[in-house]
Amino acid sequence: MRIGKDIFLASFILCASFFLFSLTVMAENVEINFTYPDINPFEPKLPRAPEQKDTPVTASVDISFSELNLEGIIWGTGMPQAVIDGEVYRIGDTLKGSPGKIVAINKEGVSVSYLERVYTLKIKKKQ
Repeated sequence: MRIGKDIFLASFILCASFFLFSLTVMAENVEINFTYPDINPFEPKLPRAPEQKDTPVTASVDISFSELNLEGIIWGTGMPQAVIDGEVYRIGDTLKGSPGKIVAINKEGVSVSYLERVYTLKIKKKQ
């Protein structure tokens, strides 16, 4: 019986090696052409806004907030807005022509931060 098991084992090993050899021969005849697309997974999909360079503000700059005309306010929403001199602004926007930054918009008016002070613009009443 020992000889029968040895013959069976030898024939099994021979068949298995022939099968594996035939797979490698078949795989050598297959040509795979695949190129990876030029995609950077770390690059944002949306275009970036151009970076704004901060200009240093000196104390000698004189800004008159009385010249600004607050024309309208939309408050009490998730995105309050104000119309100042015909331009629409939101919280965090910088006023055009001045380094003042809008910090709050509410029913009382618009709060503008400039040189670590907060100024409030109010709608001027018609006479």
